[in-house]
Amino acid sequence: MTTPPDPGSHTDLPVDATVESPAAAAYDAARAAVASGASVSVPPARPAHRSFKRAWALAVAADAVQLILMPLFAPGGFSPADAALDVAVGALLVRWCGWHWAFLPTLAAELVPGLSLVPTWTAAVWIATRGRGGAPPAPTAPPAA
Repeated sequence: MTTPPDPGSHTDLPVDATVESPAAAAYDAARAAVASGASVSVPPARPAHRSFKRAWALAVAADAVQLILMPLFAPGGFSPADAALDVAVGALLVRWCGWHWAFLPTLAAELVPGLSLVPTWTAAVWIATRGRGGAPPAPTAPPAA
């Protein structure tokens, strides 16, 4: 004896369990084009705009912590707290923004006593993200053969 399904349940509806992201669709299309012998131009991946917002928040927060807790961070690279904060912030910024040359002098400046109190992380994120906050570039068509 079977019981009829509850009218409030949606168990009788067909479900498509496959969800494909736009990036996966673009990858599959590029793979198919390469398999057919066409040349494909794939733009480099760009971090999401949300990552840039997180990077800005982290940079401003790190510089604010260094200013608020000045006695702890004033010795620069000689302070274990300053070194740990700078390494963690640098690693997260590279992960969220991608590698940019501005992070290298910033990390060096953070090691200099007294100079670590200047908002260098905020400046580095500004340099690394300026002009890159818009929508990702449109895909380019392969050249005609």
